[in-house]
Amino acid sequence: MGKLIFFVLSLSLAAQGSFTSLEAEELKWRNTELTLTWPDNTITEKYCAANERFFRGCVAMIENMAKQIDPQLSLSMASKSQFALVKDAQYKVPQTDLEVKAFWKKERARYVEIENMGFPQATQSLILIYQKLKTMKSDFAPYEVARMINAAASYTYDSANRYRPSYRYDALPISIVNAIMGVSFTRKNGPVEIFFVLRGSEAEKAGIKKGDVLTSIDGQSVRSMSEAQFEATTQRAEGSKIKLAVMRNGVPLSFALSFKKANILDYELKTVNYSGKKWSYLAIDDFEILTESKEQLCATLQTKLKEANSRTEGLLLDLRGNGGGDTSLASCVLGLFIGESKSSLQIKNVISQDITETLTTEDSKKVYEKPIVVLQDGGTASAAEMISGNLKIRGRALVLGNRSYGKGTAQTLSTISRVEHIETAYVYYLADGSSPQLKGINPQLEVYRFEKPAPYEVNSLREEDVGIHPVEAGTVAPFDSGLRELAVPQSCIEKKNVVSQYKKMSDYNPNKDLQLLTGLASLDCMGQ
Repeated sequence: MGKLIFFVLSLSLAAQGSFTSLEAEELKWRNTELTLTWPDNTITEKYCAANERFFRGCVAMIENMAKQIDPQLSLSMASKSQFALVKDAQYKVPQTDLEVKAFWKKERARYVEIENMGFPQATQSLILIYQKLKTMKSDFAPYEVARMINAAASYTYDSANRYRPSYRYDALPISIVNAIMGVSFTRKNGPVEIFFVLRGSEAEKAGIKKGDVLTSIDGQSVRSMSEAQFEATTQRAEGSKIKLAVMRNGVPLSFALSFKKANILDYELKTVNYSGKKWSYLAIDDFEILTESKEQLCATLQTKLKEANSRTEGLLLDLRGNGGGDTSLASCVLGLFIGESKSSLQIKNVISQDITETLTTEDSKKVYEKPIVVLQDGGTASAAEMISGNLKIRGRALVLGNRSYGKGTAQTLSTISRVEHIETAYVYYLADGSSPQLKGINPQLEVYRFEKPAPYEVNSLREEDVGIHPVEAGTVAPFDSGLRELAVPQSCIEKKNVVSQYKKMSDYNPNKDLQLLTGLASLDCMGQ
């Protein structure tokens, strides 16, 4: 069947150097030489009137084209078979997660009406509007054409369907996030938030966390900074210093950092002390295989977990923010906890609905025998959900945190000229016949990272929240027996009074993490 890719809309660890986001997008697509020839070959009666899905994609492509000319332009249904190009003065680009959710809810309702149009007849008005838009702007840059074809792809199928430049034609220079500081930022309707902290970076060592709201840089407020000013302020040479002030759940904190190049790590395995005992902590950021081959990484983990099994009392497996990746690597890692030749998932073709493959853990042997607690959140997705879900239903681990992202699909990759097409082709199912698609993996213990949940935890976007037509999975017959979840040692955990321990910790302590502390308390209880 070929290599499957399990991922969500991926977070790039590539910096944009001193580029603004628009300049970076333009540069990324420049060498693909995309022109309107692609949309020209798509906006035809033969394609757009073929079926409801293609019709939907054509509407999305043309509307995206219109908004690149004027953000307030949109398509309106003038009749059952006629579109009109109108101005929507109320339109604004959604910024916050809540606004994105509301946008997609409204958009789905709107596209139900669009799909009920007489699309063979309405195609003619679409073609006329497309021709009109070309007279309003005839010269579209490659990145603008890319936006159009990606709108068509995601509206035709699901949100994971998209195009990207082939590696050799991606002109954006690759480096560590935000030069070498180790963080990426996002501006959400005003405030600048820490969106990602690179493992092993100076920012992580200092205690900066995802969700922190940046207030100032070297004493200068960031709220009124333009994008260009912000980029210029944060891009500095290695060895220089910077002082960041943030708000964390209403508490002001400040951090002094040095710009020092970080090593990108596939995982982190260390020993932590809790309740007078030693525990193993393994964090895996993704399954994209950054620094080692699959075989090397799995073999390295096997050796290290075997050592950890002999010197620690249990394992905290941190899959928070892990967006997935290579399924064979994830299956190999799973085998280190459940043993070889165990079924990890079944894969069903979304078109034929046939089960095409059963993935097993045949490449790895069980080396870790002690109790396991899995930490997950709304960013745990796809291949990471495969591990979390399998460990849960097999009673091999207790799952703690928040409901996961809910992506139970796999994509295939094909190359078309200078671009690659990522296309949803399969749905996967766990050993009990369930799929995390749209539902996610529910934790056995619901715990947030902070005592007062951060907005990104509560309002986290999931697979069910985005896109016009998410793939629905349903269930299949269970394909393994003896499945039973672990009982939660609730009373024992409550006696640990974890919240009290959390409150006593300094806000600068990178281990001040309610999920982490509850996970360690749970491990201690599981061993009693």
